[in-house]
Amino acid sequence: MAKRSKKYLLLVALIMMISVFASGCSSKETLLFLNWGEYINYDMVEAFEKEYNCNVIVDLADSNELFYAKVKSGTTAYDLVCPAEYMVQKMYMNDLLQPLYSNDEELAKYFPTLASNEVTFMDGVNQIAEKLDISMKEALGDSYQTGEIEKYYMPYFWGTFGLMYNKQLEIFEDKQTWDTKDMDNPILLSDTPDGHPDILQRNNAWKIFFFDETADEVLPTSIRVGQYSAVRFTYGAVMTYLDGTPNTPVNDGIERFRETLSRRKYTQWAADELKHSIEAHEIDMAFAYTGDCLDMVYLRFLERGLTYETLDFFTYAPTETMAHIDALVIPKNARHADLARKFINFLLIPDNAWLNNRDIGYLPPLEQVYDMIVNQKAPNVSEDSYLYFEETEEEMFWRENWAKAIQAIEPREGMDLTPFSYFETEDINKLNNIVNNIKVSK
Repeated sequence: MAKRSKKYLLLVALIMMISVFASGCSSKETLLFLNWGEYINYDMVEAFEKEYNCNVIVDLADSNELFYAKVKSGTTAYDLVCPAEYMVQKMYMNDLLQPLYSNDEELAKYFPTLASNEVTFMDGVNQIAEKLDISMKEALGDSYQTGEIEKYYMPYFWGTFGLMYNKQLEIFEDKQTWDTKDMDNPILLSDTPDGHPDILQRNNAWKIFFFDETADEVLPTSIRVGQYSAVRFTYGAVMTYLDGTPNTPVNDGIERFRETLSRRKYTQWAADELKHSIEAHEIDMAFAYTGDCLDMVYLRFLERGLTYETLDFFTYAPTETMAHIDALVIPKNARHADLARKFINFLLIPDNAWLNNRDIGYLPPLEQVYDMIVNQKAPNVSEDSYLYFEETEEEMFWRENWAKAIQAIEPREGMDLTPFSYFETEDINKLNNIVNNIKVSK
């Protein structure tokens, strides 16, 4: 997901502290929202402030671990936080969250649009939520009631992890077998769904990324590859390639993790910088959020007038891959929990969620919003509404290419999406030691 520089984060934090002090002199409620950088449309925030006569202050963090540390410390009483699903799991298990609702009556009271089935979640969101619930049951046993964690978070955005690549390289265009679990009946390029890129599909596509010499074809060593620097994600990708799940216990996978990463020399170890390196043709392929690719794609549409078809880079998610939900949660010590619930409900209104999605390169959790994007529809509102967009040539160009790009990363039928489970700090440190040693040795 998009994040800003440390210097920028410090500036925002300073502004936030000044704003919090100033808000003490105001009669308005102030919602303190801890979020990722560039991960909300501020026009939508302003509309919420006007409707509920309140202030919204957005503070930023650049990792899930920092989200956890800030919530656990309690130094700032955040009202709303946006961690990924595995950090939601950790916060829940360490009693740092309060439920968004406790029963059906509270669901109807706080989130009427969701309770009345006016909106529904996309299939991928439901698949991730189901696996997260199973993971909770495995971790807590009989002390955990099935479905309980769903009362503690609301999906905000979601997506998959995959491989960004340079479309101009012939090696990526000429692959004839696609990612399939049944290699006796490979899917050919001519059979691929419209809108999905022609790239890297093998059984499993992770093979080509991790330089599996047992495969019939592998990328040559001349291909410049970027690897994700967050070891939880790197380990997850390796274990998905080897075991079909990102959650193999570290003690069971650590030696295979070391051996797999040692096969290739990575040109770059980074996080968000990888998408910029792909766009600049400084590397040829990288492991990244598929949504991070859309960040770069949207800039190409808006700033350079390029179409989806003329892009020189894109992304592909293997059939078996990791998936994530960035979720909205309310910390246990929140001072304005009811205002936080109103904000969440505001985002469950499809028109508002559509507006929020215009700025964000990730999949919306609501089917209704996805359909609006795909069908190139905007809210049907008056010209004085914050949701109004005049159907100019430029606007319709944006909607057309937005629709094509988001359809191309929406998970295909038959994909196996698995969310991360959280690992203890001790295990993360073991993985970090391996990665650091590999970097030095290469």
